[in-house]
Amino acid sequence: MMKRLLTLLLALCMLLSVSAITAGAEDDPYFGRFEEPVTVRVVVNGAEGEDGSWTWEDNEWTREWLERFNIKIEVMWNANTDEAYNTKFAMAMLTGELPDLLVLNQKQFRELQATGKLADLTDYYDNNIYPYLREKVLEAQPEAAQQAAFVDGRRYALTTSGFGTVSRSVFIRRDYREAVGAELPTTMEELIDLGKAFVDQGLAKYAFVLTDKVTGSGYTDMQAVCNAYGAYPGLWIEGEDGKLVYSPTTENMHTVLDIFKGLYNDGYIQPTFATEVSDNVTAYIKNGEVGILGSDFWVATWPLPITYEDGSVIEWDLISVPASETNDDFHVQGTGSASSITYICVNAECEHPEAVLRLFNHTCSVNTDPDLQETDRFHTVKLDDGTEVSVHMHNPTVRYWSVPNVNTLTGWAVKEALDGNTQYLAEQPHYQQQYDNVQKYLAAVEAGDKDAIRASWGSYKLFGGVGSIFYNFYELYHNDLFIFDALTEKSEDYDRLWGALTQYENTFYVNYICGTEETTFDEFVQGWMDMGGALLTQQVNEGR
Repeated sequence: MMKRLLTLLLALCMLLSVSAITAGAEDDPYFGRFEEPVTVRVVVNGAEGEDGSWTWEDNEWTREWLERFNIKIEVMWNANTDEAYNTKFAMAMLTGELPDLLVLNQKQFRELQATGKLADLTDYYDNNIYPYLREKVLEAQPEAAQQAAFVDGRRYALTTSGFGTVSRSVFIRRDYREAVGAELPTTMEELIDLGKAFVDQGLAKYAFVLTDKVTGSGYTDMQAVCNAYGAYPGLWIEGEDGKLVYSPTTENMHTVLDIFKGLYNDGYIQPTFATEVSDNVTAYIKNGEVGILGSDFWVATWPLPITYEDGSVIEWDLISVPASETNDDFHVQGTGSASSITYICVNAECEHPEAVLRLFNHTCSVNTDPDLQETDRFHTVKLDDGTEVSVHMHNPTVRYWSVPNVNTLTGWAVKEALDGNTQYLAEQPHYQQQYDNVQKYLAAVEAGDKDAIRASWGSYKLFGGVGSIFYNFYELYHNDLFIFDALTEKSEDYDRLWGALTQYENTFYVNYICGTEETTFDEFVQGWMDMGGALLTQQVNEGR
């Protein structure tokens, strides 16, 4: 009897202890402070501040969380590189030594959920995620991403979309274009002819430049031209028969390869591209040896802008990828697929899942919610000496809880504000931030301040209204011109075979363009099928 009484008393003490921890927090289930300290364990991947200026456990975020919520961050390990992170995390899955916060891919999510390692977040989602994060971010994700969070009707994750409305942009040196007396091209054929004209008239050395990785390199690759002709590197798309087909094995890709082969044979592409890397591309740009780039948006911030000897910026016009005259079903490829959805989960052994969610609430509120934003403290902080510190990069949890396609929508909002419709800027802190950056550029131009123009040029090219990169993306998005990878899940065979298949693909492309490949395109496709492509094609279609 005494033993039973002691057991009951012990259980009651434990219950009271847990109640004491959560009582204060439950007064405000979104931003309340725990009465007793709560530790959240995380794993990270990245360098800390130089000279100890900040660490993953001691920085602007963790100090705020400890003071405001009584939540302490404990870093279990820091990998510092992607490869090391993947190795460590795989080992953690085997040993069960998992952090409280888990950021997973599709395969990891399914494995951990099936083995009972993930907390059921159904009730926590309804009760502990504050409305803005829930309604404006999570429930604004594509339907495929939202449904992926559930298993048998219960929620085990917060999911963020694998889809992105970004693609390649075309950069054209304005002084070269004006020198040949050309307007901005409206078709891919016109763009290719413009690149040739730059070379023929002695302005550039090459019409286009490539590296040894001819697709999948955002710096410069074939993707822009591919999309113009209806080919989509790396994407599974729906064929004429309604079944999924790997786009690089279609006849449209054959057309593109023949175009690049012709450019190579005529000297319009560097003869040594097969052994060149991104550093070579940087040199071509800085030396003025190329006047057209089909590149990702970030090229506007590096290596561009480049300057003349007097320090003035060399202007580049920006256009969306133009369609080929022969393509009556034009689209540009966006990023991601249903198989690349991110699953943000909580360890089933975590004592306080609501504490993890509280950190998400705070991160979203200060950087995304227009009514609660504190971007001057938690995004980019300007020190007394003028140095800017990217504080948002110090967050050891999930850094971004943004509305879907926020950069693309910012392109629209800034364009509207430049047209006088500034009311939209209040909808997102990011809108106002980028509008302010564009205004800095315009003020620098008016003042003739070359240094300030160079410093703000990239922001202007990204968000400066009509003709800017993200407004161009907005127009593509608004007109439903993005196409996305139709892949829904990756099998074990997919993971096992894909690396060898993509290497075989790139090697064939390089050799075909250079003329050192005796294999025909049809033989390449058959070889790809024989190496496992046929099996994956079957599985991809069965998994739809």
